Amino acid sequence: MDIYFLLTLQGTQRILEDTRNSTQQRDYPARPSKASFREQLFGEALYGVAPILAALQAGVRTPHVLLMQEGMSPQQRKDARALGDIQRLVMDKGATIRSVSKHELNMLAGNRPHQGLILDASPLQWEQLEMLPTLEELQQQQQQQQDSSSSSDEAESDAEQQQPAATFPVWLALDEVVDPQNLGAMLRSAYCLGATGVLGCSRNCAPLSPVVSKASAGAAELMQLYSCRSMPRTLADAAEKGWAVVGAAAEAGSVPVSQFKVDRPTVLVMGNEGYGLRATVKRCCTSLVQIEMAPPPSSSSSGSSGMRQQQLVDSLNVSVATGILLHQLLTTARQ
Repeated sequence: MDIYFLLTLQGTQRILEDTRNSTQQRDYPARPSKASFREQLFGEALYGVAPILAALQAGVRTPHVLLMQEGMSPQQRKDARALGDIQRLVMDKGATIRSVSKHELNMLAGNRPHQGLILDASPLQWEQLEMLPTLEELQQQQQQQQDSSSSSDEAESDAEQQQPAATFPVWLALDEVVDPQNLGAMLRSAYCLGATGVLGCSRNCAPLSPVVSKASAGAAELMQLYSCRSMPRTLADAAEKGWAVVGAAAEAGSVPVSQFKVDRPTVLVMGNEGYGLRATVKRCCTSLVQIEMAPPPSSSSSGSSGMRQQQLVDSLNVSVATGILLHQLLTTARQ
C-alpha cells in the first residue's frame, strides 16, 4: 500500500507540473486572473474619467497605455467631450490606445466603477517636506503672487482687480488617515475650498493609490501633496515659527470652530478615523477646535430609544468633518 501510494502521488505531481508548464507557455491563461492582468501594466491602473483627465492635464504622471472598453461609443455618452479630450491628450503625449473587454477592465480596477476607461500610468508620489515655511518666506511668496497677478490683470477691470484674496494661508495636515476613500474625499474638499497645501505622513498615511484619486474626483492629480517623516516634529517646528497649529478634537478644552479666528498662518490637523489625534500630535497643537453637534433628542419626542441612537451616532465621518472645519477656517482667513 505504501509503495502504491508513493507511485500515485508522484504521478499526480508530474501531471500538475506538466499542466503548470503548458499554462506558462500561453500569452494569456484561459481564465485570466487579476494578477495576470496587472502583470501586463507598466505602471498602475488609474480608472475613471475625471481622474484620468486630471492626470493628463496635470502632466505629473507618465501615461503608457489608455485601455478603452471595446464597443464603447463615446459620441453617445454625456461625457463625450471629456472622452475626446482624454484621447487627444493621450495621443499628444505619445501613449497608445487599446480596446479591451469589460472583464479585463473590471479585473484591473478591482470591480470598481471605471466608466469604461483605465489609464496605465506611473504612480503618484508624495513630495517630501519636513518643515513648513517661515512667516518671512510666506510674506515673500505672497508678495510674489501679488506681483504676478497684478501684471496679468492689467487688461481686467478695476472691479475685478479689487477682489479680496486669502489673507492667511491655511494648510491641511493628515495624521494616520488610512482609509483611501476618506483620504480622497479630504483632498477633494481641500482642493475645492482652496487650502494652500496638504501635508501627510509617509509612515502612517494611506498611499496615493488610484482609489484615492477616484475618491477625490481627480483632485489628487491637480494638487501638490507633501509628506513628512515625523508629524509631531514638523508641527512643533511650525508652532515655533508662529503658525497656529489647530487640532480637530471633540473633547474638553476645544472651542467651537465658529468661535475660532484665523489671524495668522494656520494648519488644520485631522487625526485617524477611529481614535483621532495621537497624544504626541495633540501636544504640538496650539489650539483645539470642534464642530458643534445638534443637541440630543428629548425623551418626550423620541423616548429612550432616541437617546440610545444619539449615543451610538455621536460624531461625523473624518472627511465630512474636514470639509466643515476647512470651510470655516478659510472663510475667516479671507475676512
